[in-house]
Amino acid sequence: MHTASARYWEGDDDDMDKAGLVHARIRAALLAHRVPPGTQLNIRSIAKSMKVSPTPVREALIRLADEDIVIVAAGRGFFTKPLNVRELMMDYETRQMIASFAIARHIAGFSMEGLTWPLQSQTDGAMPNLDVRRAWMDLIHDLFERIAGLTLNTRLIRLVKQINDRTAQVLDLDFQHPGRFEEIEQSMSTLIANLLDRDVAGALANLEAQSLARASVLRDLVKEGNARALEAGPVEFAFL
Repeated sequence: MHTASARYWEGDDDDMDKAGLVHARIRAALLAHRVPPGTQLNIRSIAKSMKVSPTPVREALIRLADEDIVIVAAGRGFFTKPLNVRELMMDYETRQMIASFAIARHIAGFSMEGLTWPLQSQTDGAMPNLDVRRAWMDLIHDLFERIAGLTLNTRLIRLVKQINDRTAQVLDLDFQHPGRFEEIEQSMSTLIANLLDRDVAGALANLEAQSLARASVLRDLVKEGNARALEAGPVEFAFL
């Protein structure tokens, strides 16, 4: 059970197990932005749709609030979050600081062993398909987690994983932004080459260049992501 929310728990062990399952299913739906921003997450309605009691749903939503995935409004309940430029910038800056620290101190321990390199995309400027985007998203997320892992600090590794989850939709939108897929693909390939060559200065310069390029399109990506979520229209629950 999530330690930050343990003080709220009043259920039995069976409810705790159910809360973990409910948490995973709701979290996956919210991170995929299948529910429009600002949607109230009614505990009893979700419990009914999932055929569980309200207790594990309440615990799951508290955990999601702890993870900064949902909003808690005092006296009103839980709500889905819109994409937010400032919060995303903070996430990206935090991940970059962790990566920069790990590279500067521990680049000698880096290895690509176990990481899957996507097949050549050959998009020729066209929109990359979903499979290509997912393959590159997996590599990017795995790479940043591998870099954080060089520190052997479990808190930093966990934080990078959470940031990867919160920024996944924006990365996919970025892939679809004109010209950005090829740019990201080339930047990440160069970063990996820097890491394998133990080129600290090159890797840090690459991270900074990626940050500046992403910042130039982030507002557009957030606007598009929120618009797409709203276009989905009102939904009751999309967690099953």
